[in-house]
Amino acid sequence: MVRSSVMRLLRAFVPFCLMVLVQRGLLLLFGYLRLSSRVADMLAFIPAALCCAIAFFLIKVTHRESEGEEEIPPLTKKGLACSILQTAVAVAVMAAMMYAVSSIMDDSLADEVTLSALTVASTLVIHPILEEYVFRGLIYTEMRRMNPIFAILAQAVMFAIVHNTVSGMLYALASGVVLAALFEVSGRLWTSIAAHIIINARSLVYMTLLAPQPELIRVFDTMLFVLGVISLIGLFVIRGFTDGSDDTDTAATYAEVEDDEE
Repeated sequence: MVRSSVMRLLRAFVPFCLMVLVQRGLLLLFGYLRLSSRVADMLAFIPAALCCAIAFFLIKVTHRESEGEEEIPPLTKKGLACSILQTAVAVAVMAAMMYAVSSIMDDSLADEVTLSALTVASTLVIHPILEEYVFRGLIYTEMRRMNPIFAILAQAVMFAIVHNTVSGMLYALASGVVLAALFEVSGRLWTSIAAHIIINARSLVYMTLLAPQPELIRVFDTMLFVLGVISLIGLFVIRGFTDGSDDTDTAATYAEVEDDEE
């Protein structure tokens, strides 16, 4: 039991440490080359994430576990309606936490961000997909087999470490907890990817198109909060009309990450 827990920690932390080393090294190199911070961040994160994924699977292949009964029940996929509502609730919670962190840190949403194809691709496609695959799809899936609560907190801290500013780390820490919890309750990785894309789109729009209009920002945030409350009520209604077994598409585990090795 102790040995298997240690191996699971190693399978999560060794690839993560490699990712951090690659990312920081490339950021240092790109700083000397005087690349813009956004270009440097994207060019550093992509190879770092790929190194993490490759190291993860190499360790899994070379250190196979003996067959045995899992103490933690595997993830189960919830129905599509529940998954969509859970995603909406998660987005509202993250928006509220980001607003709170921004207020506490006095972190202006009017930071200089150029709305370009590179910015959109990085913010809405590359980072959400890679970050969710690495942190929730690989690292969280591995560590939750020890303890889901520990896994949620640990991967959130790791997610925060790869960000470069204090406010960014706080945003990532809070969002990492919510995104992992969303993955846990929905059993579907696409829900955390979708929530990540939506919350990134919120930040991008606020820092560019709506930066000079803080009153509109408050209006849109209020709409997100209301949508979250309505979605939460919808979840309770669905649960009231089901016996707890009809809201799953299947009792199969979430095995997109692990089945490849069998």
